[in-house]
Amino acid sequence: MNEDVKPLVFVSQYVRNLDFAEAEKYGTAVFLTKEEYRPEPTPFGVNSSVTAEIKAKFSEYVAGYDFIMTTGSGIPNIIVGNLLKAGEHKVLKWSNQRKTYELFKVRI
Repeated sequence: MNEDVKPLVFVSQYVRNLDFAEAEKYGTAVFLTKEEYRPEPTPFGVNSSVTAEIKAKFSEYVAGYDFIMTTGSGIPNIIVGNLLKAGEHKVLKWSNQRKTYELFKVRI
């Protein structure tokens, strides 16, 4: 891994009202989607295009080096979790008590 390259922080969903400056202390933010999944019935391809966007952007993720930050609705978070392979993953979780992101290492 090139030491000049910062880790990426893969944010499951961009949320307009959140401040991501604190998360960017860990690396460069990559927003996997800003779109919202729609309830069924939905026009053909709408939700699958959001899933495809998430999968395409998350394909750059490097386990153990990059970070994952779950935000927004549960569906993008489920998609990201489903894409994880065996190994150690660095997950950032917001602490309302400490007003900062806390790092968790998750082994799958």
